[in-house]
Amino acid sequence: MRKKLLVGALVVFCIALGLYFYSQKEPAIPGRDAVNGPWGNLLTDNITMRPGETKEVLYEVEVWEDVPPKYNFLFIWRASEPENFDEIPMPEGLKVNNPSFEVTPKPYENYILKIIVEASSELSPGEYVLLVWGDDPATGVEWLTVIVNSAGYKSEWTKIKC
Repeated sequence: MRKKLLVGALVVFCIALGLYFYSQKEPAIPGRDAVNGPWGNLLTDNITMRPGETKEVLYEVEVWEDVPPKYNFLFIWRASEPENFDEIPMPEGLKVNNPSFEVTPKPYENYILKIIVEASSELSPGEYVLLVWGDDPATGVEWLTVIVNSAGYKSEWTKIKC
């Protein structure tokens, strides 16, 4: 009887201890709760531009507890559509800089990278999907849609008096 009481108390103690540590854990973030290393995130998922224009897209890298000694940040290529990982050729006239560089990240630091997208005046209007990711797809695969409108399209807001 005494042995059963002791085992029961031990089980209750272990459950309480487990619940305590579970409640201290940060809430799970879908798609990244299994990753403790760097995580990448585009700050926008689409841009609209016209031929001859240049735009900047920001990419944030969050570093958590598991820090790699070095990190080569971005790989960028064109895909036929979102969620398709097959690389297709970049069209003539669409230039995307790849801000790949090596950095020694620090735990719990964020880094902002600037991706420059240039559409030459010869680029055909249309939608171009780009895949952006870090060293490892587990760090976050992002999709950027570049919408190129005809040369007469104005991409900035215009005030209209009513």
